[in-house]
Amino acid sequence: MSARERAAARPGTGRAHAQRAGDRGQATVEVAWLLPLLVLIVAVVAWVAQIGREQVALTDGVRAAAREASVGADAEVARAALEEVSDLDPARLTMTVETLDDVVRVTARYRSPARIPLLGATVAERELTAEAFFLKEPPP
Repeated sequence: MSARERAAARPGTGRAHAQRAGDRGQATVEVAWLLPLLVLIVAVVAWVAQIGREQVALTDGVRAAAREASVGADAEVARAALEEVSDLDPARLTMTVETLDDVVRVTARYRSPARIPLLGATVAERELTAEAFFLKEPPP
């Protein structure tokens, strides 16, 4: 076997190696292009999850407030129940209690700060709304 044939048979030498040498940084470039996009996708998913959590918390809090109002509690006690159960920022909450014949209706709105968790950026605030209806219970 000649020296030329031996060189071609060794890995990392010859024509095939010369063609692959130009592709060396390709994976790095692909990661550099895709990594910011992946981070953005994860951040948006986390943001949507945050809004979903706040909506569920608001709905649970409104149910608790309506339950309190249905047994004859005043609006302040109902609001305290809303704040305690929802665990949302009270400064961003508004609540109304309406009594219609034998039905109590509680409506609450929450201005979500809408921060993107991984990026720390604040985007436009969203207003979340929840309402609950309970029959008024007679006094004991």
